[in-house]
Order: sequence, then C-alpha cells, then structure tokens
Amino acid sequence: MRPSFVRIQSFIAVNLAAVLAGGPSVSASSQLPALLAELKAKNPSLREARTRWEAAQARIPLSKGLPAPRIGVEFEEIPKGGVKLNQATIMYQLVQSLPFPGKLSARHRVAVAEAQVAAAAFKQTEWDLIAQLKASYYDVWMLDRELEVVREQLIWVSQAVTAAQARYATGVGEQADLLRLQAEALQTGNEVEVLRNRLAAAAAHLNHLLTRPSHEPVDALADIPLQELTVTPDELWLIAQERQPELLVMRYSVERAEAEWR
Repeated sequence: MRPSFVRIQSFIAVNLAAVLAGGPSVSASSQLPALLAELKAKNPSLREARTRWEAAQARIPLSKGLPAPRIGVEFEEIPKGGVKLNQATIMYQLVQSLPFPGKLSARHRVAVAEAQVAAAAFKQTEWDLIAQLKASYYDVWMLDRELEVVREQLIWVSQAVTAAQARYATGVGEQADLLRLQAEALQTGNEVEVLRNRLAAAAAHLNHLLTRPSHEPVDALADIPLQELTVTPDELWLIAQERQPELLVMRYSVERAEAEWR
C-alpha cells in the first residue's frame, strides 16, 4: 500500500473517531417556551427597558401635584429699624409656587406620553430579543440535524473506503474507485468540521441571549412542529401597523412633543 493511501486512511480514521465521539449535546431537551421565559427573566437589555418603563409610570402621579414647597431661613443680627446689637431675629419662610393655569394638566399629559413611549420601547426590545432567540433556536436545531445526517454519511463512506481498500489490496478493486471514495470521505469529514463550528457559534449566540456562559452546552432542542399560517399578508400588514412597537414609539413621541408645546 502506498504511503499516501496510509496518510489518507489515517486522516479518515481521525475524522471518524471525532464523529463517533459526538458533540456536547445533553440528553435533556429544551422547549422553546421555557427558553422564552428564561429570556424574559434574565436578559439585561430587557430588564433595563422594563426599569425605564416602570420609572416613567412612577412619574405619572407626581406630575399631578404642585411643585415642592421651598423653605427659607433669614437671620438678622440687627433688626430693621433698630440699632440694638443684642436683638437678633430669625425669620422662616414657606413658599409654594402655583403653576400657570393649565400647566399641571399639560405636565400630566407629557408624563403619560413619556410612559407610553417607554412602554412601547420596552415591547419593541422584547419583540426584537424574542425574534433573535427564535432564529437562534431554529439555527441550532437545523445545524444539529444537518450534522447528524453528515455524520451518518461519513460513517457509511468510511466503511466503503475500508472495503475498497481491501479489494484494491487483493487486486480485485480499481485504484480509481478507492481514490474517489477517499476524496469523498475527506470532503464529508470537512463538512462535519464546518457544521460543528457553525453549531458551536449558533449555540454560543443562544447562550448569550439567555445570559449564560458562551461555552455552556446547549440541551438537545425539541423538534419544531409545522404550523399553518391562518392569516393573509394583508391581515398581517394591518396587524403590524396597529401593534408594531416601533410605530407606537413614534406616535407617542409626537403626542409628547405636542403636549410639551401646549
């Protein structure tokens, strides 16, 4: 047997051993609803948006009240109109500002509009993160299935290479057949390595969204059931116009600006 055949066979054996060793998959399966709940509970960007929304809501009741009163203290060592040095006086002042009529209601409208903007911004952040998580979930699921198929293909090709090598060694098989199978095995082994790297990157992105360590193994994802779309494109467009948080942010921002100018 030629040395080049030995090197190729060794390379195929190494790839096959890596395939049989498998990846970092775990026996438990992750359901998408559970991951979505984890995202909503742990993601720092979502928590920050929620905090801004809650802070804006807390400012609404305060916008209805009068400005905080001011307290002043005035000390005079020599009282006005007198010349005695031992008759110092202390005067206390309590000042309450009264806003111009209509200003309180305008300030309340501004606070409500700001809370609506913060709520829509929070919902937009939530939708964006949910979309990213679903896309990452589907990527991991698809890459895992592709890797499983290519691994099985590599096992089959490696067995075919072993059989072709035995036939060639006994003078029964053709060298061209052996070379073709070895090339196919090398190509399949490279595909396995590429898919493993892509799967690792997709799993790291999924962990990032869930605020997990990037190297933490991802549980085996449950199969994705196919669901039939029950709405038309025109209906989807109307729903998007009505509920899209980004459009609501723009609408409430306009309302806030109008309230500030009144």
